[in-house]
Amino acid sequence: MNQKPTRVTGPTLDVLSELLATETKVWGLELVRKTGLKTGTVYPILARLETLGWIRSSWEQNPDHKGPRRRLWELTKSGRTQAAEVVAEKSKKNTQNLAIRNPLLSPKVNR
Repeated sequence: MNQKPTRVTGPTLDVLSELLATETKVWGLELVRKTGLKTGTVYPILARLETLGWIRSSWEQNPDHKGPRRRLWELTKSGRTQAAEVVAEKSKKNTQNLAIRNPLLSPKVNR
């Protein structure tokens, strides 16, 4: 599928950044802990990203793990590329917005 999301919220950027920071599969509650977001925020984001084809999920196959199976999430190859582009684009826009609001942060221009 690999579509672009219609809008990218701050929490979505947080989840994408965490997924980009790891090369391994990560389980949902680990993303909740790392981002500081609530489960009711993280899991809908993961579902949307999976629908878009940016991430895929699988069930943990560890027989030594006590407790219920965990659903593991990872970026697809194209999802990693698209996520990196979106995070970089939003980061650039945020930096530009900060510079507009605070002239001390904008590049110095010779006058």
